Amino acid sequence: MIIGDPSYFAIESSIDAIYDDPHLHEEGSFNVHILGFRYGKQTPEATWLEIAPQDVDERLRNRGKHVAAIVDTWDAGLIARLHLDWIWRWEPSLPAERGISPQEYQDLIYASQIEWAPDGDATFDDGSRILQFDVGDRVRLIAFRCTEDYLPEDGTLRELWMPADSYYGVLDDWRIAFLKDGDSRRNARR
Repeated sequence: MIIGDPSYFAIESSIDAIYDDPHLHEEGSFNVHILGFRYGKQTPEATWLEIAPQDVDERLRNRGKHVAAIVDTWDAGLIARLHLDWIWRWEPSLPAERGISPQEYQDLIYASQIEWAPDGDATFDDGSRILQFDVGDRVRLIAFRCTEDYLPEDGTLRELWMPADSYYGVLDDWRIAFLKDGDSRRNARR
């Protein structure tokens, strides 16, 4: 199931297995498309489909709160590099950049929930990172894959500015379609 336009912004998911155990819901895949590039593994049963819907619900509930005004206008490549250095490689000895220290950046990113992916979801074990900034009535997405050394992987950086209503509309449409799909598959098994 794809909601949105993969050449612009879309969420793609598939439910590959459903379990009756109340602690195990669905297994499948969850991908985010940004400007024609897919983030996340596209393999059957790539992840438990609990984290993705929770993340989408949380993003919808916190609409307009993913704010990091000090960095939201920086160059996307600089943000990708610093994000990997300061969040994933965590090198606190690195110098401040444009008036913000590694610790201040880390505090800001976590407090504002800027990092959408990976957020513990196995589907993003392909090295995908997706950052979301709410900037007024627009959303800025910065997405890339990283290498095993936590460096931005060449050719994977995408930056998209889009109307907030469009962005959150795709999230809400996906959430509704995902719930309906899961319910219909569970009902068909009974």
